[in-house]
Amino acid sequence: MLETLSWLWFLAKFPDLKKQKIIFISPVSQPKLPAWVYEFFDILGINPENVQLIMEPAVFKKITVPEPSFFLYEGFYKEYEDLITYIKNKIPDKDIGKIYLTRSKLKYASLKGLGEGYFEDFYKKQGYEIIAPEQLKIIEQLTIWKNAKDIVCTEGTLAHAAVFSAVNANITILRRSKNLISTQAFINEIANLNCTYISIEHNFLPTIHWIKSKYILGPTKYWKEFLLNSSYSYTEKDFEFDISPYVIEFIKSWADTYSKNSDIDEIISLNSQDYVNLIASEFCTDDFEPLKDYKKLNINTYIFLYQRFKFLFEIYYILNRFSKNITWGKLKARTSENAKIMKDFLNFVK
Repeated sequence: MLETLSWLWFLAKFPDLKKQKIIFISPVSQPKLPAWVYEFFDILGINPENVQLIMEPAVFKKITVPEPSFFLYEGFYKEYEDLITYIKNKIPDKDIGKIYLTRSKLKYASLKGLGEGYFEDFYKKQGYEIIAPEQLKIIEQLTIWKNAKDIVCTEGTLAHAAVFSAVNANITILRRSKNLISTQAFINEIANLNCTYISIEHNFLPTIHWIKSKYILGPTKYWKEFLLNSSYSYTEKDFEFDISPYVIEFIKSWADTYSKNSDIDEIISLNSQDYVNLIASEFCTDDFEPLKDYKKLNINTYIFLYQRFKFLFEIYYILNRFSKNITWGKLKARTSENAKIMKDFLNFVK
């Protein structure tokens, strides 16, 4: 959507070049291009027979390497905008109403949001059609983005397709983590969107957006503020959220995910007080004051944690043991000691 299309800007500026051979370098883990890529080729008018995938060093008599036109964290050139316009002109016009794009039907469980059913139900009551985009062909997905009067979706790759939306389209992005995805800001600028962001995350352990772990989604104080200032119909029940059905699954997914991934500097850099603050912010009332130095915890803080939620008191010590004795990159219970700590951790949450 971004990085691959970024190199194909020349198709809009020099359409005849689509008749030339187009070379793609394949990563080792992907010996062939996914089917949906060929759907994009069809939209762009590229003959699949002109596409060559190389997986080993190759020599060409002559080859032209276009400069990328979109940079994930830096910006974009006009050529990328022109390519998007070129593609949008090939997408059919259609009368489409309000759409909620869900991740709940994704094949891989790690990509799903725990609790997204709440938002599916809410928006369905508001007259939105609930659609799982991965079940549609690419041209059908782009047709929705180009023509829908209003689209709601969770933050991430799913929202990047908003680049194909009509100018001044109304898009609501539900934030599922604390990480800021600056790339989306460029997309919003290209499409000139009326974009609203709402934080709906209840992640009480730190998450990193680009690592595929589960997130807990549900109504928050920001969601409540949004509804109070909207024209949607709602009741007090729409502000309520019970996190308990998702706690165990989230912890298990979190531990499994981050124990296997080496790109977790952000997680490793946190100490026990950061973890306690995250947990307490979710399970304690609004009058909880974040711990500024866990080495200087006083008796009042201990009592507060214990009274507010018993397992917070226990989790503090467990996480402190983790930070002293176990490398976060090896968090998964591989030794008997680690297994005992993880077992204790889950038992306390239960």
